[in-house]
Amino acid sequence: MTGVPLLAGWACEPLRAVADIERNAISPGAIARGTAYVGLEHISSDGSIIGVESVERGAVRSNKFRFTRDHILYGKLRPYLQKIARPTFDGVCSTDILPIRPKARMDGSYLRHYLRQPDMVELATRRSSGANLPRLSPKVLEEFAVYYPVDLDEQKRIAAILDKADAMRRKRQQAIALTKIFSAPSSWKCSGIRSQTLEDGTRCHWPASRRTRATSWMDPLGLRSSQTDMFRVVYV
Repeated sequence: MTGVPLLAGWACEPLRAVADIERNAISPGAIARGTAYVGLEHISSDGSIIGVESVERGAVRSNKFRFTRDHILYGKLRPYLQKIARPTFDGVCSTDILPIRPKARMDGSYLRHYLRQPDMVELATRRSSGANLPRLSPKVLEEFAVYYPVDLDEQKRIAAILDKADAMRRKRQQAIALTKIFSAPSSWKCSGIRSQTLEDGTRCHWPASRRTRATSWMDPLGLRSSQTDMFRVVYV
């Protein structure tokens, strides 16, 4: 992205100038029971954090990194997977995830969107090392150029627009996925309706279906799902 002309009121600096990569390690014995743990498997390619569980005593066997809701979580393993998210809670994460704390002049949501854009993901992929398990070095990441409006309010305005675009994209993908599920040839028989109250208070309902023949079922377009026993559960 070098050589890109700057707009009036914009700046370009290396990531280390606008944010800190904080690798504050914590040993398994020091992690309090009930602490939220985020692994790479909990960050989806659309930037959502799903399926996070609390740490039980003795469940963690290696060092982790501390993070807070002020951090951006950046998956350094296979960066082409775009596992970059902004948590709404404090916790610990896998050491394959880098907690990035934006400095005072950088809005966290803006920086998350910036790092998730295709050009930055492609750059991270090219600069990774390792044949089977490519990883991006923090030293390399902190030198990435960041273009941003100097005005913090303008950063927040841009981030808010992109947040809305992301939300609309997820809803559209979920609608397409549900259409595929419910328009498919019926190999499931509905055995009732289940419901659940989400963290934001939304009450959701979905069909609980029992398998009638051996089939395989994928999770289309990142829609959260689980299969327990003979049931398929779809979250909408």
